[in-house]
Amino acid sequence: IISKKDVLRVHHAGGSLQQPVSEAMTAPALTVPITATIQEAADLMMDKEVHPLPVVDADGLLVGIVARSDIFKPIFKDQYLSLMSNDQDLVPGVQPKAESEEKKIPWSIKYLYDGDCSMCQSLKTLLERQDRGRGAVCFVNIADPSYDPLRHMGVTYEEAMDTIHAIRSSGEVLR
Repeated sequence: IISKKDVLRVHHAGGSLQQPVSEAMTAPALTVPITATIQEAADLMMDKEVHPLPVVDADGLLVGIVARSDIFKPIFKDQYLSLMSNDQDLVPGVQPKAESEEKKIPWSIKYLYDGDCSMCQSLKTLLERQDRGRGAVCFVNIADPSYDPLRHMGVTYEEAMDTIHAIRSSGEVLR
């Protein structure tokens, strides 16, 4: 399998997109059997930091591919929405909802940034100015020791460091 990480590794090593795939791909590919549970696939993705994950039959033939969003978004959507609606303390100026009110995520987009990076801080400042205190953007510092990928659609610290990540309130991960 060839992933974005593989392409970036080749690029950083001075390679080009003209190289054969065989020189850049990860082989053998990490796969999950068709008999695996969704939890096993999710655990493998998180433990090995791989996605998407090829699904193979008993003969090792490819029968499908499972993306991180295939697992985290639909299966955990209710939990995610509940968890995110409780993150109101992350958004300045948003008041907690009364128990009788419908839970709704108070932000439109969550920006994952590295609080130790001056460039990330500059972009955060720009987004804060554009938001003008509306609370449409939730800022999450991935450098915080309490950062938990499961609260952020499975985006690990390492993945967030590779490229800018944002998460829509629907759970869609933007890269």
